[in-house]
Amino acid sequence: MLRACAIAACLAGPAAAQDTAPAAPPGGFQAGSLLVIDRGRVFAESRWGRDLLGRLDADGRALAAENREIEERLREEERALTERRSEMEPAAFREEAEAFDLRVQEIRDTQDAKRRELLSRRETLEDAFWEGALPVLARILQERGAVVVLDRDGVFLSSDSADITSEVIARIDAAEAALPLAPEAPATPPPAPEAEPEADGLAIGAPPPAASEEPVDPG
Repeated sequence: MLRACAIAACLAGPAAAQDTAPAAPPGGFQAGSLLVIDRGRVFAESRWGRDLLGRLDADGRALAAENREIEERLREEERALTERRSEMEPAAFREEAEAFDLRVQEIRDTQDAKRRELLSRRETLEDAFWEGALPVLARILQERGAVVVLDRDGVFLSSDSADITSEVIARIDAAEAALPLAPEAPATPPPAPEAEPEADGLAIGAPPPAASEEPVDPG
């Protein structure tokens, strides 16, 4: 994660050493010493960020489609078991229904682990993006004689002149070939622990298909 304080610590020395720097006002910071960026915009609108998001979104859609396919298959199996109930002994039906419920829960756990992995991979890729973009931010910081870059989400009020979001996006795009590459996002989600892309179907927390929820006639 980008740390504004880390950038400030690295660059406060060179910035403070400029002989021509104007005297700081009573508040302790001179005009232009604080810069602001919208990190969400930078990640979503830069070419590099869009590429990463595109791959993650594709994986999220693939997982959602997989969940819908599994859900439909389980519904068919539940329907078939229910139709056979009248021909089965109560104990046999109960055994099959319990085994079905257990398998549904195992499948749900597996799919939920895939969803969590996609979320975790997004965080990892976003962290790698900002680590790679750090030289661009540091260069702008030096050029402007600033000492801190703040995330707009944590700023109550700032002037438009302090916002360097568009400049950061343009500079990242221009320097993309020279930036460290972020880890590749796998084409398909791994089997164990995304999407929030939120994957539909097999909703987490929903009860399993109720094959065994019908009262079983003991006799």
